[in-house]
Amino acid sequence: MDVDPAITDLKLFVWATDDEEDWYDLYIPGQYDEQRDAAGNLITPARSKNVIQERIMSAKNWPQHPLAAVVTLGGGPG
Repeated sequence: MDVDPAITDLKLFVWATDDEEDWYDLYIPGQYDEQRDAAGNLITPARSKNVIQERIMSAKNWPQHPLAAVVTLGGGPG
């Protein structure tokens, strides 16, 4: 199977082995701006670009992961 080259840096979280440093390396700063039509009606709300950390934290078993007690969303502790 042919696959096009990646257009951004590859990011990976290995559930069984990743540590706090790996977690914070996944951080994607910023947000996508909200979109409004010409009348000012909201079409799409603003949303975070940090989709990888958010997706991992939404896993049903995230509370049992060792990092769940020590990491937060974002690029570093605190």
